[in-house]
Amino acid sequence: EMLRSLVGSEMCIRDSIGIELSGGCLSALRSRLGLHQEQLAEQLGVSRPTLSRWENDTPPRWVSFAVTALAFKD
Repeated sequence: EMLRSLVGSEMCIRDSIGIELSGGCLSALRSRLGLHQEQLAEQLGVSRPTLSRWENDTPPRWVSFAVTALAFKD
């Protein structure tokens, strides 16, 4: 429920073990968290161009779990 409220109207796809983010959903969630691409990329341990590519396509499954954890951080 927390993730859905952070994402708003963007639809995330639920799979059997969690949530799989689409690129658009990842971008919307990053914005809702108040992070720039550089900031989220650093927290995920990837480059900004990699994050940008994921936001325009489909990120790897592990990103869904990592970003979900960041949403509950602090």
